Amino acid sequence: MLTKFAQELKKAREKAEVTLQNLSARSRLDIKFLQAMENGDFSFLPEIYVKAFIKDYAKFIGLDENEIIKKYEAAKKGKDYNKLEEKENKEVEKDQNEKVKDKKEKLFEDQKKSPNKIKTKSSYGLSLDKKNVKIFAIIGCVLIIIIVAIIIFTSDNTPEIIVQEKPYDQVRNETQKRYIENKQTIPVKTKEDLSLQIFAEDTSWIKVKSDKAAPKEFTIFPGTSVNLNSKEKFVMTIGNSGGITMNLNGKKLDFVGQDKQIKHVMITKEGINYLNTEPTFKNN
Repeated sequence: MLTKFAQELKKAREKAEVTLQNLSARSRLDIKFLQAMENGDFSFLPEIYVKAFIKDYAKFIGLDENEIIKKYEAAKKGKDYNKLEEKENKEVEKDQNEKVKDKKEKLFEDQKKSPNKIKTKSSYGLSLDKKNVKIFAIIGCVLIIIIVAIIIFTSDNTPEIIVQEKPYDQVRNETQKRYIENKQTIPVKTKEDLSLQIFAEDTSWIKVKSDKAAPKEFTIFPGTSVNLNSKEKFVMTIGNSGGITMNLNGKKLDFVGQDKQIKHVMITKEGINYLNTEPTFKNN
């Protein structure tokens, strides 16, 4: 099934008139990984990186990323994803039809139970007799008399509002005082103590957390670099660790990585420490 899935990816790319070279340049994915995927080989990197590559591949040829990942997972288990998709569509259509049917039946029952509760404006207007009209007219006249009386008695007693301008010197002194107070409350921005620069010689996936900030993950490509800042430390998981080098505060770190191997490290001002297990990357 993976071979069939790979062939469909290739056909979709060719239909979109995108060459492997163009796809590699636009997505920054190594062309050898693209060729491996189209040949049905998805074992060139760990699973988490392969899925990231498949998503990027789908994105740049106009396919739905989530739908493609579902098909990949089904193909990996040897399932016919086309039949699964057809079954899901039929179930959705069946649910929609049942909802429409239930809604129509409920509406019919409501109309059947209360046919006399609907009252039009015309029938309501006919129910008003002459006595009610006279009562409404009397109430309206009384309200008008009350409103006119309130206006007459309150118009002469409205207090005069006097706006007193402040002297120019007083306004200037108050403005200057506020400016000084605001200036004193502006916080001073502190400089980060650690500056980490990562250089890529080969494609690699990185997940990093600095101090109390939320973790970030990204793919770095050959010939590119990434700058990161932190107050105390960096905790990192590096895929294809042999493909990168790192500088800390302008000095090269003695980082030893291996091609297509994952490394877990913690970097502080003292240097680099290798971790035996994958960090949890939880927010503090």
